[in-house]
Amino acid sequence: MFCYIFYMAIDWSGIHTALITCTFIALESTGATLHKGVLRMGGCIIGGALALFTIVFLMPHMVTIASLVVVVACASAIAGWVATGSEMISYAGLQIAFAFFYSVFQGYAPDTDLDNVRNRVVGILFGLVVTGLVFKYIWPERTIDRLQAALREALRQLARLLEIPRPDVSIEKGKAEADALIAETSKSFEQARRYADLAVFEFEESPNGERTSLGNLENTLSRAEDVFGVASSLVGDEALATWQQLPADAQAAESKLRT
Repeated sequence: MFCYIFYMAIDWSGIHTALITCTFIALESTGATLHKGVLRMGGCIIGGALALFTIVFLMPHMVTIASLVVVVACASAIAGWVATGSEMISYAGLQIAFAFFYSVFQGYAPDTDLDNVRNRVVGILFGLVVTGLVFKYIWPERTIDRLQAALREALRQLARLLEIPRPDVSIEKGKAEADALIAETSKSFEQARRYADLAVFEFEESPNGERTSLGNLENTLSRAEDVFGVASSLVGDEALATWQQLPADAQAAESKLRT
């Protein structure tokens, strides 16, 4: 609403993409929001640059629809290649295509107006700045806090996994429990790793001090993933069969050690 009031007050409705940007990039945390905002801004700049090059240098020489099709195909190929990438960059591909199409196709005839390119870039940049300030000062949702929560859950699940097998539980039941825990723990580690990647985009870390720095959390996450690999191997079919052949005293001692 601040973006809407601002561009209406200065009578510059061309930067209405500021309001759209605030709506589209708002996600569950500051890091995720700013990451999507950076992708939106980067894609807009690349798409706008391609459109600017097309309008200034190529459009004056185009006399048939065939030449336009070739140019659009080249720009679409670049945008499509980025859009089919990983989750960390795919949104930028959509913005490259949208910025290019929005700037080049302004009507039913060739147009050399560059206002659309300028307005879109300014609007997205303004919306990104406003969103960043809101998430920093008014309603902070820190990704590093979500990283801590995901890491805590992963460590709890890992602790339960390390307790399998147990002398008082059958191998079949323990194997089923281990398979379920491996799937849940893998999902928790994947979520924690995603939060660790997004936390880089935040202005500052959680105010709890050095105990919760991003570097410390990433180090803990990496070491926990190493332990998870070992724990998963200890509940494999061969490992469980070997454990089942141990004497009862050895099973109890080994289970106590893991616990």
